[in-house]
Formats: sequence, C-alpha cells, structure tokens
Amino acid sequence: MTQERIWRLDEDGDPTPLTAADYDDEADLQKLIADHPEVLERVTPDEPRRWLLVSREMGIPDSEESGDRWAVDHLLLDQDARPTLVEVKRGDNSEIRRRVVGQMLDYAAHATRYWTADTVRERLEAEAEGEDSARQRIAKLLDDEGELTADAYEEFWERVDRNLSDENVRLLFAADRIPSDLGHIVEFLNRHMGPRVEVLAVELRQFRGQGARTLVPRVIGGSDDPRSRTSSTRRVLTMETFLPELPDAEVREAARALLERSERAGATLGWGGASVSIRVRCPAWHQLVSVAWLSPEGKRTGMGTRNFSFGSFMFEDYDRSPPPSLPETMLRYVQQFEPDLWARHSPASDTVWEVAPRDVPAHVDTIAGRVEAVLRELAVLPPAE
Repeated sequence: MTQERIWRLDEDGDPTPLTAADYDDEADLQKLIADHPEVLERVTPDEPRRWLLVSREMGIPDSEESGDRWAVDHLLLDQDARPTLVEVKRGDNSEIRRRVVGQMLDYAAHATRYWTADTVRERLEAEAEGEDSARQRIAKLLDDEGELTADAYEEFWERVDRNLSDENVRLLFAADRIPSDLGHIVEFLNRHMGPRVEVLAVELRQFRGQGARTLVPRVIGGSDDPRSRTSSTRRVLTMETFLPELPDAEVREAARALLERSERAGATLGWGGASVSIRVRCPAWHQLVSVAWLSPEGKRTGMGTRNFSFGSFMFEDYDRSPPPSLPETMLRYVQQFEPDLWARHSPASDTVWEVAPRDVPAHVDTIAGRVEAVLRELAVLPPAE
C-alpha cells in the first residue's frame, strides 16, 4: 500500500516528499504538545488561541477530603484565562473510542467542582519555580510586551476563578488520528454542551522526510465545523441582561439597589454566565473575597448556591490558611443571617445563607447594610504579620 505523502517546495521550487509517519509512542505526542502547545492554536480559527502549559499530569480529586484520584495529561490556560483539559491518545489505542470520553467528563465534572484558582496558580508557580517566572509566562500569554503588574496578575487569576466557578472550560482530545466514532461523539457533545463547555478534538498527523518534520492539524467540533452550533465566545451577564431574568419589577429594583450599594461600598462585581458575585479586594488575602452571589430564582451559581446567597467559602479547601482575622470577620457576617426566618442554610455550605429573590425586596435594606459593612471591614483588614 502506498504511503500518504505531502510535498514541500524549497526556495527553487523543487519538491521534496514528506511521508506520513507514526509517532514513536504516546509519550512522544504528549511531549510534543507540552513543549509546543501552539500547534493547537487553530481550535478557534476566528481567534487563534495562545496557550500556557500549567502542568502535565494535573491531579484531580473526587471529593473534598480525598487526594487526587485522576490526572489529566495537560492543563492549559488560554489568553481568556479559560482552563483547557487535554487528553492525549494514539489513534490505535482502543481506549480512544468511548472510554476516554467518559474519563474526560469525569475529569471536567470534578475539576470544576474541586479546583480553585489557587489550585491552578500554586501548581503553575511551582512548575515555574516562583511567582516572578509565572508572571512572565502569563505576560507572554497575554501578549503583554511590558512587565505584568501585580494587579494585572491578580486580575488574571480572578478570571480563572470565574471560569472555574461558571464551569467555563474546554475539553480537548488530541491524537495522531481521530477515529470517526470519537469525532461523532465530540461533535454531538460540542453541540449540546457549548458554548460554556467546549468539546473539541485535534488530529495531529505527522509527515517526515529528509530531516524535515511537518505537522498537519485538523480540528473536529470547532467553530469552523458547519455541524457545530457553539461559539468560542461564551455569554457573560451584565446588569442589563441579568435584571430581566428576575421574576418581577420589585425584585429587579431590589437587586439593582443591592448591587449598586455594594459597588459604592467598594465591591467589584464578578459577572459570569449564570450569576453575579459581590467581591472585594482584601489586604489580608491574596485574591478577591466574595461575600455574596446572586442568580435568578432556581438557577445554580458556579459555587453551587442558588437564589441570592450571602456568606463565605473561606473555611473550605484553601491550600493557604487565611490569617485568623479574615474567617473571624466572615463568621460574624454570616451569623447575622441565622435568626432570619426569610433566610435558609445553603446546601452548598454551612457558612452560606440563601434568600429567595421574591423575599429580597422586603429585606433589601437589612441585607444591603450587612453587605456594605462587611465589604468596608474587609477592605481595611490588615495582612498577617
């Protein structure tokens, strides 16, 4: 059987054949992607991706108490701070057809539940051997020719945090050959899970000849695929698009008042695809501290809460321990909601209380006063000595 070939023309126009060649093994393909993730740039043809490799073999737990149960082959971040989980297989690996799909869905479900921006940040800084080097890598990712400021660095990790909270991730299968049945599954998942969860496959065929090596990528399930209904740009709420999702004019006015009063008290509003969070920069902590999450009635936020939620996840799953003053401040804030008959404990956390949107107008002054007070207190909380 004749091997497939492509032709490379030299400066004089003389052709040299390059013949389709297998990778040495699966590890060879994994290393290629780790060393040169730019070969995956065309997954979004309208706006090519730039990539930062966070780590190979990034661990994923299956519960809050457990250690890592799985490891995804590569964790990448793109210039939009969107996490991309990459699983690499050879086309002749029998697992690539169906088992790898279930495996990847396991990874995504648990990574978005148990990873935080801290998880990813600490792994990158460890791989880069320090924050300064990690900051340089992110500056390159963002195509920033100057030195990345501390504020810009923190803002990038806030975007990572929002993407994880909103389950805004990309799942990418990479192989030397994508079997047709895997391609059909990828196209189906991408149509029905996008745009928030983007599912793609990249076939990286290799051709060799006379010392030259050429890669020919082919994307399956991407935005240039006429069967794909997804877009590389996800929906992000704004005040104008969030308020109409609330049940009536009274609730909308109460929500607007709460958000505007929070901003005047120093809050940053984190708009996601399904909710808005109320956050503030706190000197005692290395990232913004969230004190509330607002979502339309019945919809779940990225933190697992529903409705209008007030409290803190500060006591759970942080690799770095906060100074005692921070959880103490948050606990005093949370405890204010305990006597309220119109608030209930959130199933997502014992330190979060939920209020149904329809109950907010009658109590908006009380709620906003509590939020304003904790925002101002957090904004001046000194760092640990």
